[in-house]
Amino acid sequence: MNILLMAAGLRAESRLEKLRSEQYILKSLAASLIGGSVILAATEVVVSFCTVIRDSSVLPLFIFFLTSLRSVAYPQCDDLQL
Repeated sequence: MNILLMAAGLRAESRLEKLRSEQYILKSLAASLIGGSVILAATEVVVSFCTVIRDSSVLPLFIFFLTSLRSVAYPQCDDLQL
């Protein structure tokens, strides 16, 4: 009788470990899907932004803004050309 209880306990532990590993896999998969969705959404925003910049007359202003930022952040690089 004792051996049967031990065998049942081992089977229960084995099932519990299997469920825990499956739960870990599902959580990892969900995290990967969420991370992939965030990356995809960020990529779409960047592409849309770049399309607007490229297709509009804002491009020279944007280049001037980036040059100004570089001048403020790195004043020693003012003599460099874009």
